[in-house]
Amino acid sequence: FILTALARATVESYLESEGKVTEKEVRDFYENNKTKFIDEKISARHILLKSKKEAKAVLKEIKAGGDFAKLAASKSIGPSGPKGGDLGSFGRGQMVPEFEKTAFALKKGEVGGPIRTQFGYHIIEVTERTGKKPVPIEKVMPQIRQSLIGQKLEAYIKNLQAAAKIEIKDPRFAISGE
Repeated sequence: FILTALARATVESYLESEGKVTEKEVRDFYENNKTKFIDEKISARHILLKSKKEAKAVLKEIKAGGDFAKLAASKSIGPSGPKGGDLGSFGRGQMVPEFEKTAFALKKGEVGGPIRTQFGYHIIEVTERTGKKPVPIEKVMPQIRQSLIGQKLEAYIKNLQAAAKIEIKDPRFAISGE
């Protein structure tokens, strides 16, 4: 308990002095990382299938001119199947990473896949893209500040660990072989 309180006091003391993050640091981070703060949304539909073989067959049908919505309604095992596979509009961070990576790489009207996720194999069609607008700094300042505080704190703790010299004087706590 005493060590925990001491550690907490050390961290709090650091955060009140050197660990503070200035508004300039936040603004600089935002300016240097603008691509991380883009509000981009897409609308898509998908067909979820159990096997890669099935997914490849359905993709072949679509590429041959098959109707995506009808194929989704008749073949998809996902809950959006009856709605033609429509997933609506979504932004980054709302879908599983494998799905999101492919969906955001597709152009409007383009079909991609099959993509494997924990749910099965997906065929994806992007139906709409809404602009890549930068998120205003005011909306992301708190997250940037927290991230920068975390980075500073992590560096501070690493420095403390590197500078620490620990001696065990009580033989009951000595590591054998020393």
